[in-house]
Formats: sequence, structure tokens, C-alpha cells
Amino acid sequence: MNDLFIIFQNFIQEHLCQDKEHLDNYDKSSLIIVKEFTQNKNYGNNIDTFNGFVFTSRKMIEDIDLAIKLQPHGIRLMSDGTYKLILGGYCILITGTVDIKVSNNGEYSHTFRPFLFALASSENTEAYVALFQALKDLTTWAINGHPPFIAPVHCQDRCDAARNAFKNVFHPNTNDAYVIKPCYVHLIRNIQQNRSKMLKTSFYDEVLTDMDHMHHCKNDKIFKLMTSQIIKSWKNKGEIDFTNWFISELLHDNWSTWYTGCCSDKLNMFAVPDTTNPIESLNRTLKRCIPNAVSMSNFFQIKIPTIFTYITDNLGALEFDHNISQQAFIDKYPIHSELIRKAAKLSYKNTAGKSQNIAKYKSNSNSEFNYYINSSDYIVIKNSKANDNSLPVDRNRVKRYRKVHYGEITDTDTQLGLEKLLYINTLYEVEEVVIHNVDNVVENVETATTDPIIIVTIISTYYDD
Repeated sequence: MNDLFIIFQNFIQEHLCQDKEHLDNYDKSSLIIVKEFTQNKNYGNNIDTFNGFVFTSRKMIEDIDLAIKLQPHGIRLMSDGTYKLILGGYCILITGTVDIKVSNNGEYSHTFRPFLFALASSENTEAYVALFQALKDLTTWAINGHPPFIAPVHCQDRCDAARNAFKNVFHPNTNDAYVIKPCYVHLIRNIQQNRSKMLKTSFYDEVLTDMDHMHHCKNDKIFKLMTSQIIKSWKNKGEIDFTNWFISELLHDNWSTWYTGCCSDKLNMFAVPDTTNPIESLNRTLKRCIPNAVSMSNFFQIKIPTIFTYITDNLGALEFDHNISQQAFIDKYPIHSELIRKAAKLSYKNTAGKSQNIAKYKSNSNSEFNYYINSSDYIVIKNSKANDNSLPVDRNRVKRYRKVHYGEITDTDTQLGLEKLLYINTLYEVEEVVIHNVDNVVENVETATTDPIIIVTIISTYYDD
């Protein structure tokens, strides 16, 4: 046993914490190791065992607690791995969640909040299982009340190891409903890298336009109709090689949930990012702090304290302000389905049912009513002559939308064509249901004074983008 191994093991034992009693001994930005794991690493023809570990800080544990409270239907998890930080080719795995941050000029963005880091030899299933299991275990001892950590959504690059680990840890039951959300930006990049499979260079621009159409589908039925129309069109143009590659890579069952409405359709969850840009923003911060790989001791003794201090100072935990307006709440926090429903009801009530962007019709399935909201591309703006694409929400649009949404379209109806499919694809359906146990989170929704048209626009913008 060499001296370096002894030093490494001593470091782990010095920072290891697996009970709440000792958690208070650490300040908010101090490194805390919460789990050890072993991982096989290949050295040419030899296989060696690498001892990795999962680490975090009190600040990040507080963010886990906060995320569970603010995302009561389940955490929107996002994970990635990054290299070239430590000499020797080691990998740092990261997992966390996203919230919505609004700037002073009113623009919003998704902000990544890290929960855990892991030192690993590579991005394999063993390492990701350790990372996710540590996250799941933390709630049993580090958070008051021991709430279960529910994660029905995982945003990631198309990494099989991360996908398999997420399913094994959080959804071992085959009946569980969950969504693996691949990064849309990476899909476009992958298409660009496979342009050589196209017969005509001009076909690339057509593919990007068609990708945008497919990406903005609101449910699985519309997505399947849209893709079948587009695939047929591509084959008719003779683009067989590219089309076959596209079907095998981007419409594969494991990676086909990249359309906008997949999470709301399958899980009734909103505000799920379409890209991994939030976590990659943190990766860029790490690379700015560590432009060149450093030794293991330098990384943990000098670099990590600096990085954790940055996380503590710049990503302070959000505290719910009970005086916050509804618009500010939507800007600041992830939107969940109860808020969508309340906003829809409030908008309809405040406009006395006369808004061209929202309509109320009796549900097909029961005696209740559903609300139908315009998507942002077709918002009708009063007194505006510039909005040529505006479409009011009327009974005909709602009937056509319902026909697709409830699966009433037959094979012969697939001759609709892209234009009509897009027309159907521009509404959001919100059920009118009795709301339970959400007033502690959205206390002032019913008394909010925000312009209802703005509310509808914000909902649609988040859902679209």
C-alpha cells in the first residue's frame, strides 16, 4: 500500500459524514463526503479498482431540501460528467436540479443548482448509481422529516450509463412513469455531424425546420403524427440514408422524448428544460476556475473550496416570499401543474371569458370543464398590427385539438399534412380540478392583480421554450 493511497483514504475518512448529528460541524461551503464506492478502471490490458466518492456541502443539502418543497410532484433532475479538471483522466460527475431565474430586465433563464459531485474514473453505470443512490439516501438522514426523493424527470446528454443508473435507482419498478429528457441542442449538433448522409446540402435547412416542428409537439399523439409525416416526406425526397439514421438514433424508444410536451403529457409536469445548458454553464465555471488539469491534492485542497464558496455566495437558496405577485412567482420558480390550473382559471375569470387566448369548454371525459390556452407563437395581442400569426382560441381549433389528443385520428387522417398538424399543435389543455394542499406554496394566486393576458403569455412561453 503506497503513501498516496494512505493519504487519499485519510482524506476520505476526515471528511466522511453520514449522520445528521455531525452535519452541523461543517460550515455551508465545506466539503462533505457522503458516500464511497468502487469502480473498475482499465489500464491497457489490466483492470484496477478505483475508490471513488460522492461529495457535497451543507449549502447544497439545503438546496435539496428546498427543491423537494418547491417541486412537490418530483424533482427535475439534471446530470452530466466533465473531464480535464484532474490529472490522470479522472471524471467529475454532477447532479442537481434547475429553477427559473429572472433578470432585472424581465428576461428569464433556467439556473442549475448542484446537489452532489462525485470523483470517478469514468462515466460508467457504477459511478452514476453511486451518485444517485447517495442523493436518495441523503433525504433519509440529512433532511428534517425524511421526505422521499422523487425524481420522475432526468435531463441529460444521451449517456446510456446515466440513463441506466437513473432507472435502476429511482425507477426499479417497470410500471413507474418517468421521462429521460435528452438535450435538444446536442441532437441538433448530432444532425450537423451527420450531414454527410444527406444527398443534397439544401436538405439540411429543411431538416432543421422540421426538427423545430417536431420539437414543439405538445403530446405523444401529435409527435407521432408529425414524425410520420416528416419521415414520409424525407423518404419521398430520396434521403434514405439520413432518414434511416434519424429513425435509429433520434426516434429510438430510449431517446425519443425530446419534444416539448413529453413531460406534461406523460407526467403532468411543466417547466422542464429542453437542454442541458444550465449544468453546462456550471461546467464552464469549473473550467474557468481550473483551465488546466491539476493534481488530486490541488483540486480538493485549493480548487474545491473556491468553487464551493462560489456556489454558496452566488446560488443562495430561494426563500418563498408570501407577498410575491403571481407573475413574479412564475418568473422565479419552476411551474407545477396546480399553478397552471389556477392561472388558467384566474385568467378566464378576470377576462369574463372574452379573451381570445383562452377558452373554456366542457370536458370529453366528464362533466367538468377544461381550459384551452394559446401557445406563444399564436398569442392574440390587442391593438397590435404586427402579430400576423395570431390565432384566436375558438371552438373549431379546440375540437380539432381534442380529436388528436384523445386519439380519434385514424390512419387515413394522417393525410392532414404539416400545416394542419401545426394548427392543431398550438393549444394547451388544462383540466379544471379541485386543488388540494398547494395554498402554502401559491398562497396569493387567487388575489393576484397581474394582467391575465400576461399570465397566459408567460405560461405559454415557459412551456414552449
